[in-house]
Amino acid sequence: MIRRPVSSLHRSRTISRQSSSFTRRRYQQKALVIGGSVIAIALCLWGMAGLTRLDSLAIDSVEVYGTDPAIATQIQAAATQALQGNYVGLFARANRFLYSRRNVVKAVEAVSSQIERAEVAVNGQRALVVTITEKNATAIVCSSLPDFENNQLIIEEDARCHFVDRSGRVFEKAPLFVGTAHKRYYFPDMKEDMVDMPQPEFTHLQEFYDDVRAAGIPAQAILIKPEGEYELYVSYTKDASTEDTLSGTTIVYFNALGNMQLEKENLISFWSSMVQAARTKNETLSFDSIDLRYGSNVFYRLNN
Repeated sequence: MIRRPVSSLHRSRTISRQSSSFTRRRYQQKALVIGGSVIAIALCLWGMAGLTRLDSLAIDSVEVYGTDPAIATQIQAAATQALQGNYVGLFARANRFLYSRRNVVKAVEAVSSQIERAEVAVNGQRALVVTITEKNATAIVCSSLPDFENNQLIIEEDARCHFVDRSGRVFEKAPLFVGTAHKRYYFPDMKEDMVDMPQPEFTHLQEFYDDVRAAGIPAQAILIKPEGEYELYVSYTKDASTEDTLSGTTIVYFNALGNMQLEKENLISFWSSMVQAARTKNETLSFDSIDLRYGSNVFYRLNN
């Protein structure tokens, strides 16, 4: 029996047909696996999305504490708006485990400049509780010049005054008359749209103000002038605390060009020694001005 050899061309065609068929089947199998995986993932996401909308996990109300009713209503609306809609069109934002605390806080704090910070949490009654901490005024800034009458600083009603918080942010218009409980600044160059006092200038002035008052010097106001120049107004009234030693309003000149810390120390030392000497002699001091702008030298003028 004579066997004829299979030609190489016939063999290559057979292998080619087998390889093409095998490749096609593998491709179909992969397509089925991928398609099935996509369907499974989609079903899983759909199921999870449904779980996020369960009533037992939903935030269905917003409660606001720590502020007045008018602002509370606006805060409630802002927080509710921040909880609207879904993430990627699937997962409910108003879910106690998925809601964005950062987005809610951001929306709430944008409601009013009176808000210093907002804290949010979900309670057991499915309510989002928003607790507000309002800003405390540490000073008043007035875009006007001070008034004097008979050598006495007059604190008058002024519609151009605003409250300032501890960071120097101008956050609320002050009532027409608030007395002298707050540190007061006169800032004629203040712009209508200014929201922050200049830093670090304001911080240094606050420290100056506090330390001077702590030393027993009755500072009432500071005038902020151009180019780092300031006037501190020290006023006295006839009462038991001053023992009739002091009278009138003294203008204290200082600036930021030199060493403000040194100027403050010089003022406190000078003031203490002058007041003590006047009391020893049973005299009344009435300064017209005190100038601290010349290093360790303190220049002063008395009223006649």
